Amino acid sequence: MIKYITKDMPQYKANLHSHSNLSDGELTPEQLKEAYKSHGYSILSMKKFKFYAELLKGQTVRYLIVVFLGILISLIPLCSNYLIKSIVDDVIAGGRYSLIMPILITFMTLTVIRMLIWYYNQYTLVVIGQDVGLKMRQRCFKKILSLDFSYFDKHRTGDIMTMPGLPKVPNAEAIKLENGETVGLF
Repeated sequence: MIKYITKDMPQYKANLHSHSNLSDGELTPEQLKEAYKSHGYSILSMKKFKFYAELLKGQTVRYLIVVFLGILISLIPLCSNYLIKSIVDDVIAGGRYSLIMPILITFMTLTVIRMLIWYYNQYTLVVIGQDVGLKMRQRCFKKILSLDFSYFDKHRTGDIMTMPGLPKVPNAEAIKLENGETVGLF
């Protein structure tokens, strides 16, 4: 049996989701760090919504398209219900059998339109996610490229590659991005 955690291994008390006043918290990052440290925490991860909101700039039109398409996707079944009601009331109960083909063609057309709208909606969400991920990677790599060579002599590569929002261990040096986001350990 493999033991992943044993008593002789170092144990850490951690909070992997907290907020400073850079997002919706009340304490500054430094105050938050000291407060958790005084309560015995070794690891603290701070979430910064402003950092991520900044990455979403330029996506407003796409988000509006997603919302509009979501409303359309929700409304199309109402039309389908009306068509089903017409089949029951007009065709079956009313005996107007000549309406069955136009109603069925309309029903199938609406189904295809709904499928295409849903597909484009999902595609747009994926594009937004890819754009945001690309911006984040570009910022991190830009920061890494701007570091002096001596930095790499003193720090582990893994510390540099740690993405924002992951656990950070106190008393280690930080890499600050242009917007103030901490990358790596603090």
